Order: sequence, then C-alpha cells, then structure tokens
Amino acid sequence: MEIANNFNNFFSSIGKSISDSVNETNVKAESLVPEGDVPEFELGSMDQSSIVNTLKLLKSKTSTDIEGLSVNLLRSVATEISLPLTHIFNLSLSQGVFPTKLKQAKLNQSLSQGILTYVTKITVQ
Repeated sequence: MEIANNFNNFFSSIGKSISDSVNETNVKAESLVPEGDVPEFELGSMDQSSIVNTLKLLKSKTSTDIEGLSVNLLRSVATEISLPLTHIFNLSLSQGVFPTKLKQAKLNQSLSQGILTYVTKITVQ
C-alpha cells in the first residue's frame, strides 16, 4: 500500500511541480502557430475486418479484465462482435467521446523476487 501511495503522491503533484518551474510569459499560445492554412487532421473510420484482424492478433491469454472477459474469449468471438465494436469505435472517433467503460483498468498484485509489485493491465472490453 505504501508503494501505491508513493506513486499517487508523485503523479498527483508532478504537474504542479513542472508548472511551478516554468517561467511566466505574456506570449499567447496562438501567436506560436504559423499563419496560413493548417492541415486538417482526420481519423478514418474502421471496418469490421480491421476489428477482427486486430482481435486475432492479440496475444493469447487466459487472464481476464474487470468484466471477466479474456483475450482468448474475445479472439474466439471476434467475427460475431465485430459489427457492434465497429459501430462503437466509429462513433467514438466521429463524436470525440470515449466510452467511460473503456477507460477502466484492472490492477493486479504480484510477488516478484520477494517484492510486492503492482501491475496495471488495460482492459479490452
């Protein structure tokens, strides 16, 4: 628990520490952008085959995410779930909204060489 608290203290204060070390300026950020046409950035849409191919490329694992789903299960039903996943991913890209449930992670403890460590696994849902 002490390790987790130390990580939390560090990462919750590092932003302010960096900010405090930067000299104040009156320069507006907009003035640093060159005049003229700025190229448009656009993410393309995904299709079902790219979802299936990506799921099939995931490393085979039996460990589960916070919903109890394993990579092996997702790989075995990749074709069946590709249509709804494609719809969700394309909505996320087009609307700029990332579903809250996809932002969750599972934190596992493991004992490595006598040292308790925390391993974060990003969930695939």
